[in-house]
Amino acid sequence: MRILLACSLVFNAVFAAGYVWSTQRGADRDAIAWATRELDLTPAQQTELAELHRVVRADVRAMIGELKPAIDDAVRLIRAAQPGGAGYEPPLRKIGEAGLALQFAVVERLLGFRERLAPAQRERFNARVADRGFMRRLAGLGAPPGGFQ
Repeated sequence: MRILLACSLVFNAVFAAGYVWSTQRGADRDAIAWATRELDLTPAQQTELAELHRVVRADVRAMIGELKPAIDDAVRLIRAAQPGGAGYEPPLRKIGEAGLALQFAVVERLLGFRERLAPAQRERFNARVADRGFMRRLAGLGAPPGGFQ
């Protein structure tokens, strides 16, 4: 169980790093262009996806701000922990639960977006859901393999 919690902390760090990368690199325009190629988005759908990205980024910023004390506690407790100690579990659980809640919120937003796509676009969306990173990239939280083209 502790390994899962530590993995959750790592996942959240990667999730946050994807957010930071996308905002620092100004990748939103490239992410919209990528999604447009993948799903053949109309200009109105591109605008809607850009708004979805803005909302997701705001949610990530809020989560990072709220979790800063828990992250600091987890780091401090892990540095002082002995094998078999569990003092770091509460902040790791809090971080993991917040990350999972954010993932659910992002998926719900993407499913709402999917429902407003044309049938052929929904088919492409559904065909790609299993592709590693598709949902994360569609939400504006990471680059496709090889970067945006």
